[in-house]
Amino acid sequence: MNNGDHLLVASGDPGILIYKWSHFEEEMFTSTELQTKPKCQDPSSAVQSCSNITPITTFHPHPSPSAHFGESIEINCTSYNKSDNVLYGAAGDLFGCYQWDLATEQLLGTFGGSSRLDRNIGHTDYLHVVKSISDTDGSIPGSQCVITGGEDGRMGWWDGKCRKLIEMVNMQKVIDSNKDMFSSSNNLAPNSRTSWNIGANSLWVSSMDTHSNWLAVCGGSECSNNNLSFKASTGFNSSGFTTLWHVPTRTCTSGGMTRENVNTVVYNQSLDCFVTGGNEGRISFWEPTTMVRSSRSWSSPPATYSISVDSSTMVVGGAEGKLDVFIDRTKVSELQLLS
Repeated sequence: MNNGDHLLVASGDPGILIYKWSHFEEEMFTSTELQTKPKCQDPSSAVQSCSNITPITTFHPHPSPSAHFGESIEINCTSYNKSDNVLYGAAGDLFGCYQWDLATEQLLGTFGGSSRLDRNIGHTDYLHVVKSISDTDGSIPGSQCVITGGEDGRMGWWDGKCRKLIEMVNMQKVIDSNKDMFSSSNNLAPNSRTSWNIGANSLWVSSMDTHSNWLAVCGGSECSNNNLSFKASTGFNSSGFTTLWHVPTRTCTSGGMTRENVNTVVYNQSLDCFVTGGNEGRISFWEPTTMVRSSRSWSSPPATYSISVDSSTMVVGGAEGKLDVFIDRTKVSELQLLS
């Protein structure tokens, strides 16, 4: 919200673009008006006019230090800290996570970027996700925690006020050291997990979301040629994982493997559960304090990349331009976006 105005925040190659949602509503109203006019009037201009909507603010990442990346690097995820009016952006460049002051529209700094000399300081590959947990959440009293995850399979815990590292977690080591927890989960067939070893895989952190003191962290892995046990036991070349963390203690309390990579996770408040989507053509519902799967639902997209929740309505978006609309846990419609 900005002076009572709803904002639309979009991230990608140009950086972070912030729009006034009211501008889109005006264009949609204009489009509806033209659609009702006589057929001799071409309504296509109403559709094209959305391209004339300009952002009220654009936050640009640094120019890329690598020429083959182009002029700049995309922002893969954003997170807003309301208490400090700060916007974070997880980037696909060496600078890692960007931090902007929304009031002054100034870049405060960057942190968490690639540090190949000391792997304990920062991420060694680009970031997929960032999540800011403010003081008002009550999960970390007296501090502001920022959590990052990336292609290097690690999760960073940072003090957002001073941009200093609290802890860097290697997710492969966490899963390998808790094999009993993961092999006994109900996320995959019970007897198909006994011979799996994540240490021989290439793992990444793709998404995370919070509920109260709990943090769900999900991702995927790609089996290497010398790790055939997973493929032999499951029939899949890749797998995903879900983990649940107690934020105040930064402790992994539960988790498990999934048959395919997990691309996104979101907390659905109306259902009081986490919802995940990945590369298996369905979405899964998880208990919020145990990360035990309670149910599943088939989805139209063969791969799910994003899930958006508004009250009891949930929209699932994915490959091939397909969208599913859910009311609670029931799919009520399928939409096809035309190029």
